[in-house]
Amino acid sequence: MISHPYLKYLRSETVPTVFCPGCGIGILMKAFFEALDKLGYSDMREFVFVSGIGCSAWIPSPHFKADTIHT
Repeated sequence: MISHPYLKYLRSETVPTVFCPGCGIGILMKAFFEALDKLGYSDMREFVFVSGIGCSAWIPSPHFKADTIHT
């Protein structure tokens, strides 16, 4: 099993990710998780994420342990 401090926010079956090498989405996710840590959030069930289509829609769904909606 992979051990990482941000696995508390991610569904373990999505690690490693499907993002392309060099893609900035991983950097965005890391910044988001750091902000959650800094603000004291640890339970992703407190959030609902709404995303569009394309690669950016893959940020919250299926990766985050939270409810997601695609528009």
